[in-house]
Amino acid sequence: MELEIVKQRLDETGIMYEMRSYDPTKSSALDAADEIKLPREQILKTLLFKDGTSFLLFILPSKDKLDVAKVCSVLHLNNMRMASYEEVLEVTGHDVGKVTPIVLTSSLPIYMEDSILAYDLVGIASGTKGFEVVLSPRELQNIISAQIMSLLLV
Repeated sequence: MELEIVKQRLDETGIMYEMRSYDPTKSSALDAADEIKLPREQILKTLLFKDGTSFLLFILPSKDKLDVAKVCSVLHLNNMRMASYEEVLEVTGHDVGKVTPIVLTSSLPIYMEDSILAYDLVGIASGTKGFEVVLSPRELQNIISAQIMSLLLV
């Protein structure tokens, strides 16, 4: 059901995308990069954080780490922490590991790592284990209204 909702949302936008499948017994899409036929650095992850009572969604390459101190400084946040499993499910409508920014149950500010835009294609969770949405990073940015910024710990 989740997969059909994501496909419907993408089809409504008219953008070009592919739904690529991988072995759902793999621990993550990153582990299935060969099956998805994308380099590992082009497989993205979606992280939900909480600051006070507000939630923020971050999109970055799966192999990289979010620079929490830098993000807090730039966005003037004081107490940012990773959301709990329960908060992720409640706020996004998705289980941890399957969070797709394409269809969310809550309106959230979304921030996307700027280096992602250098790729022709990226893979992002479809909301369903075993399937990855492959699309242009610019198209992804547009459909999810993501703000671009430097997010990575270097």
